[in-house]
Amino acid sequence: MKINTMIKNFTLFFFLFASLTLSAQNINIPDANFKKVLIENTLINKNNDAEISESEASEFTGSIWADYKSIKDLTGIEYFTKTTVLDCYGNQITNLDLSKNTALKTLRCFNNQISDLDVSSNIALTELKCNNNQIETLDLNTNTLLEKVFCYNNQINNLNLGNNKVLVELRCNNNQINTIDVSNNTSLTFFYCENNKLTDLDVSKNINLAKLVCYNNQINDIDLNQNTSLSELFCNNNQIKSLDINKNTALAYLNCSNNQLTSLDVSKNTVLINMTCDDNNISSLDISNNKSLTELNCTGNQIKILDVTAATSLTKLYCGNNKLGTLNFSNNQLATLSCNNNRFSFSSLKSITDNFSKLEYYSGDKIFSPLNEEISFEIDYSAEKEIGDITTLFTWYETTTGVVNNQYVLETNQPGVFKFLKAGIYYCDMTNTSFESLHLRTENITINSTHEFINIPDRNFKKALVEDSEINTDNDDEISQKEAEAFTGTISANGLGISDLTGIENFTNLTRLKCTHNKLRSLNISKNIFLTNLDCSNNELSDLDISHNIKLNELHCNNNQLQILDVSTNTEIERLDCHENQISNLDLSNNIGIQILFIYKNQIKNLNLNNNKIIFYLDCANNQLSNLNLSNNNELLELYCFSNKIKTINLESNTKLQNINCNNNELNALDVSNIEKLIWLQCADNELSNIDLKNNIELSTVDCHNNKLSSIDITYNPFLSHLYCSNNNISSLDLSKSSTITYVSFDYNLFPFSELAKIKVFYPSLIYKSDKRIFSPQEGTYGFEIDYSNQANINENNTDFEWHLSNDEIADNNSVINNNSGVFQFKKKGKYYCKMTNASFPETEIITEYISILQKDQDITFNNAPKTAKANDVMELNASATSGLEVTFELVSGDASIDGNTITFNQEGTVEIKAVQAGNDEYKPAEATIKITVDIATGISDVLKSSIQVYPNPVVTDLNISFDKNEDRMIYIYDAKGQIRFQQKSYSNSKQLNISDFKSGMYILKIQSESGVISYKILKK
Repeated sequence: MKINTMIKNFTLFFFLFASLTLSAQNINIPDANFKKVLIENTLINKNNDAEISESEASEFTGSIWADYKSIKDLTGIEYFTKTTVLDCYGNQITNLDLSKNTALKTLRCFNNQISDLDVSSNIALTELKCNNNQIETLDLNTNTLLEKVFCYNNQINNLNLGNNKVLVELRCNNNQINTIDVSNNTSLTFFYCENNKLTDLDVSKNINLAKLVCYNNQINDIDLNQNTSLSELFCNNNQIKSLDINKNTALAYLNCSNNQLTSLDVSKNTVLINMTCDDNNISSLDISNNKSLTELNCTGNQIKILDVTAATSLTKLYCGNNKLGTLNFSNNQLATLSCNNNRFSFSSLKSITDNFSKLEYYSGDKIFSPLNEEISFEIDYSAEKEIGDITTLFTWYETTTGVVNNQYVLETNQPGVFKFLKAGIYYCDMTNTSFESLHLRTENITINSTHEFINIPDRNFKKALVEDSEINTDNDDEISQKEAEAFTGTISANGLGISDLTGIENFTNLTRLKCTHNKLRSLNISKNIFLTNLDCSNNELSDLDISHNIKLNELHCNNNQLQILDVSTNTEIERLDCHENQISNLDLSNNIGIQILFIYKNQIKNLNLNNNKIIFYLDCANNQLSNLNLSNNNELLELYCFSNKIKTINLESNTKLQNINCNNNELNALDVSNIEKLIWLQCADNELSNIDLKNNIELSTVDCHNNKLSSIDITYNPFLSHLYCSNNNISSLDLSKSSTITYVSFDYNLFPFSELAKIKVFYPSLIYKSDKRIFSPQEGTYGFEIDYSNQANINENNTDFEWHLSNDEIADNNSVINNNSGVFQFKKKGKYYCKMTNASFPETEIITEYISILQKDQDITFNNAPKTAKANDVMELNASATSGLEVTFELVSGDASIDGNTITFNQEGTVEIKAVQAGNDEYKPAEATIKITVDIATGISDVLKSSIQVYPNPVVTDLNISFDKNEDRMIYIYDAKGQIRFQQKSYSNSKQLNISDFKSGMYILKIQSESGVISYKILKK
């Protein structure tokens, strides 16, 4: 019997399994080299088999390939859903998905180990590639028909590309970008943007570029005057400092190596072909209109003339570290050259070895010993005058001023003997054409004057002073003590690579000092007590003592490494710029005349401006301020306090304010109601839930994005042109009074379509996106209705309402019923939300808050249930639910058996019975219990009953009766109406009655004998 049952069960399992397998229609595919590139394709298997299907991956439509093929997953690229290319290059993938591939259009997904990608449901891509991978975010804002991208080696760090308005290439090379934009990419045409961490680029709306690349990056300005069809560039390692390329007249390469140029031009580039212009600091070049160049390079730079006679198709060159000393190259047939360190001579290396003859030349070591002499000293180089039969060229230099003439060093009547006429530090460059890789330069010859000169050890600082004729009044090569003391004007020594300002202490009457963008690590101005203006910004100062400079009116010490700044003695200061340092405390209590204060990007935690009553410009952004008291600063016109930790700010006294930027703080309230002249308000990235702009009628720009605003009223702001209110909780916006508005950013709010339609009347270019849930959460029971009828038709376009469960599955039509246009009734429990789309807003999807539908409660009552029963009693159970739904019964505990609503009590004890109603879409499940005490037989009838067994009960066919002894007895069966349905005499100790032809229902079994009469309830099934 057991074996037969097992065989039946196994057979049933086998057929069930087979049927499930068939209904699954193959696929799965975990790899095996992407199931041997989808069973070797044949336009995806069509049924050459060993599987795929779901119907041969939903009827394929084009490409896949799956390139080098050691794949590592791709699962079943979710049943291809009408592919259109893919490839999936190099492989060992590590995740991809492509959420059901929505008709791809290319991808490729280069060398792989991806680390996230998404490409948000791929809206018909048009290429991508996504090169060597470990991506770290990308997005591409739903890819609006791309046209390539690549996105080279990756670990990206931001990209965006303003919805990519039909790109044309890009690549975005090795990555960790730090901003690009490429202003809506107006059909780009190549680009790349090499190793990156950019620092600016723009490429002003890219008017069809034609390459660019933009090598290693930290750029610092570029423009390219709308790029008039460029043709390459590269713009190598960069921090450029100007370039222009006179509207780029179709360029043909360039490069412009390491850069910080100092001019170039390349006069309108008449179709270049190559160039490079290596390390930079150029100082002149020309290449007289470049007549189709063919290479150049111009290594090192500070050129000092070049020519390369109208470049008649050059053929390479390079030209060493340079400050040349002529070259020419009589109309050129070069085939390379190079020309190491240079300043040539030996008569320009005998006119560059009579037009090249494979010259090998370098310059380096200095010749002869250093000397220290006085004016009129003569030096004899006559032995160097002739080399072989060839005369040596002597070139004299002074270390500060460069090449000198015979007013400094005079060749006497004896050739090769030179006389020094002025003080200075000199050396001589000697060159001769009878050379093999030879360049001669003398050691320094110091010629002293009888004047008292000041010590200025930094040659760049000295050069700046010597070249200033208002300081160097005798026009020699030194600065005397007398000249320094007499000077009362401005020393301007900006950006000269100065690392030491020793000598400044001698300028005791100096009033203005500008020494920005140098390499200063210290600055002693303790003797410069008449200074009124000091600009030492953009150096490497870690300390600055201005305690002796009490006449200072302006101090610019920004972009240094200062941790402390004491201005307590500088009571005449009106302007202080100390931004971008490491200052943690700043006491301005003595600086009552201060009007302009720039202290942003420090580490200041407290700022007391109580004594600074005439300040009108304050920039304290990017500090660590948690509080800002401006109650005494009534003259403030501009306030920039963004990127702090400010929780409250009181602007009640600051009624003259025109510009406020308090972005990125912790403000939960901002009152600007008394600032009637306010023009510009930026309060983004706070926790504001309300803002009142009724009194600010001159406002032109408001930026309040990333707050908690539930509304914003701009009907009192007639001059408003720009409004940024994205990422709030705003559900309506009245633009009817905003005739001057040109730009509104209000994505990620709570606007329904009905409100968007009102906005679009006044702002026709509206495009809105939000992932926030609109309307309030709701709760109801079965049959609950929600009315979205005011969203149902927008500008004659019907809204598509798509209902979802909280697990994002689409709700079936029996769960949510559309009773009327936009009125919905809920017929099943669950947590629902609605997605709305409307052709009036094709880029917008509105999602509602959740609507929780609960089942109704119901109660169960036992009807006429006894509290006691006897062993072997049979009883019909009766219970009802308030829902009117059918009740079932279960045995909780005790010795009894339940069949349907009939219970048979077997033994004495307590029996607990549970009535259960399982619930349905409308009602929750319910249950109730009763307990019945079962006693043993105590009376004659109980004893008699205990001597007889009746089974089974309920009964289908045969009813068995067992007696404990033989005796004469009469057996009756009565129906529910009391009519006898069966009677029979019996004597034996067992009896089997066939009642198969009885109708289902309750019957009474009566047994009558000498021992007595006993009755049983019998349930016929």
